[in-house]
Amino acid sequence: MPMSIAMGAMLLRLRQWWGLHAGARFFVTLAVISLVPVLALGTVMATQYRTELRDRGIAQGRLQAALISRLITDTQLEQVTLKNGVSVLERARLDRLADTQVDSGIITRFRLRGPDLRIVYSSDGSGLRYGPAVGDSTELTGQSAADVLTALNGDPTALIVKTEQDGKEIEVIEAFAPMYNVRTHELIGVLQAELPYGPIAEQMNSGLHRLYAALGTGLLVLYLVLASLVWWFTRELARTAAKFEHQALHDALTDLPNKALFADRISQTATLVERGGGIHLGPGRRGGGAAVVLFDLDGFRETNEAIGPVNGDIVLTTVAERLRNTVRAVDTVAGLGSDVYGLILAGVEKQDQIEAAAARINRAVEEDILLDDFDVPVRVSGSMGVVFMPKNGTNAEGLLNRADVALNVAKTSHSKLVCYDDEQNNYSPDRLAMIGQLRSAIDNDELRLHYQPKVGQPDGHVTCVEALVRWQHPDRGLLSPDKFVPLAEQTGLIDDLTRWVLTAALRQLTVWRRARPDLSVAVNISERSMNHLDLPQMVFDAMNDTGAEASALVLEITEGALVTDPERAGVVMQHLAGAGVRLSLDDFGEGFTSLHTLSGLPLNELKIDRIFVNDVLNGPNDAAIVRSVVELGHNLNLQVVAEGVETAEILALLNQMGVNAAQGYYFSPPLPAEEIMDWLAASTPPNEPLQLPPDNPEPPPQP
Repeated sequence: MPMSIAMGAMLLRLRQWWGLHAGARFFVTLAVISLVPVLALGTVMATQYRTELRDRGIAQGRLQAALISRLITDTQLEQVTLKNGVSVLERARLDRLADTQVDSGIITRFRLRGPDLRIVYSSDGSGLRYGPAVGDSTELTGQSAADVLTALNGDPTALIVKTEQDGKEIEVIEAFAPMYNVRTHELIGVLQAELPYGPIAEQMNSGLHRLYAALGTGLLVLYLVLASLVWWFTRELARTAAKFEHQALHDALTDLPNKALFADRISQTATLVERGGGIHLGPGRRGGGAAVVLFDLDGFRETNEAIGPVNGDIVLTTVAERLRNTVRAVDTVAGLGSDVYGLILAGVEKQDQIEAAAARINRAVEEDILLDDFDVPVRVSGSMGVVFMPKNGTNAEGLLNRADVALNVAKTSHSKLVCYDDEQNNYSPDRLAMIGQLRSAIDNDELRLHYQPKVGQPDGHVTCVEALVRWQHPDRGLLSPDKFVPLAEQTGLIDDLTRWVLTAALRQLTVWRRARPDLSVAVNISERSMNHLDLPQMVFDAMNDTGAEASALVLEITEGALVTDPERAGVVMQHLAGAGVRLSLDDFGEGFTSLHTLSGLPLNELKIDRIFVNDVLNGPNDAAIVRSVVELGHNLNLQVVAEGVETAEILALLNQMGVNAAQGYYFSPPLPAEEIMDWLAASTPPNEPLQLPPDNPEPPPQP
């Protein structure tokens, strides 16, 4: 599992928190944002309406002043100018007019000003100035003085001013209108009239209230529409976010929680375990720990190839559903990609508990699966790697790594269930570093091939050499296969490594066969590579690239490959043998190959395991086994090779038993390509003992 599990769990919690609160926050935010322009629109419209009403009142004041001015000049005045004031008769007429206008509420008061701005008449008697004018020494100031001057220029004006009435400050419209002689049309003075603003203001306020009611209703409807749209959009966004979150946290095929969510569930369970309260298992029941299980379907790749990817998906979803139905509500089932599932079994802390749970799971999974396209039901089974919390830790990443180690042990040992043990863990920092270095070594030509001869018996003629890979590590020197081949098998690099060995060995063989046309080369094929149906094509590609003949290649196959999947191994071997490649069954005797299986394989050679060869002199049983294997091989028309020969005495006994060839440090250790031909040319006569190299006092085990 990647080291980013902790980061993925943190992001998961952020997404969950955001999912709980984002919809409400988004709705409130959009609601507030949409309320601002609505309120602003209402404020602008109300202000504009109030301004228009005030302007309308001022215009009404100007019009009223103009009408009164015309009424006065047409009916009340006899003089042609107001320069000298008004006569007693004119004042009496103006008083009657004022009484009528004031009583009717049209105006509050009015004044007449002469062309020099003196007040010559006032309806309330205020401000009268009959003496000579002194410049602009009147009561007019500011805007009123400017408006009087504007009226003197022939343009009526008005403004709203504040004044006192009965001890209260009120607003009135102060209007100024020019007064013309009706006969000569000459400007004779200015009318200054005050009109009550209260009725206009009341009308304005009444209109504003109606406007506010209408505007408020309209804006409320608008806001409700916007809020509804925002709420709908928020819900749709929340649904979309929930959909994307579900997709991000669940397996697309099975709809089970994926790796990120599974790791988060492990962390949540570990938190409960660490707090000491245990895990709630039901009414009145609590468990102190839990088991984390990785469940991998056995041979699903081959099943998928046989039934097709569509039916393969049906199998995976069926297994997912069966797992869901088998575990309890408090447990978790996750889809971790391909054919691997993860389970968290709450309260399962002991070996007997996990064995009982595993038995239930296996019974459910192994039931026949009926497919529409096939008359024969499909049956699958799986292997489990198990860790316990808190026994094996409480960190999600560490638990998953340990469960993966246990699962790998279960797969390689063909066990249904393996619980993690520290001794199983090959993923030390050094080994993990070597995995990355091995990939680079394959690409950067850091690998080397050494060759060990198979010496024919009894004549001593060598017609085959076995290619054994070494790694010229830049820091650790020359490494033997047992240091890195298991890593390649565990990490999927074995195919790349096998491809390199095949190509390099066959390329070297084509050079040697120019001098030794009868020479062949043997290459070891791992158990995992034998389970791949594309192995024959890999071999054929190597032969095409190097120009090597199929008959010059011997593939040595371990007996374990036949035990793991004999049917698949048989198909691969038939394909290779049909092309002319010779096949050798390596380390024979350490496995459990049945005679029936052995007789049906297209083999050319049996190699007796070194364990029996080394003890052939001291162990009667081992000698009997070797003799039986030799007889069995000959009866099956196979060449029999004894490996691990280290002394002349062992070789002599093997010759008596009738082996066809021998291989071991008695003849030669594995040598680099440039040395093996020299050895062949200078090799000693048959059966004569060879001295071991001085720097190798004890022969190391042959890879």
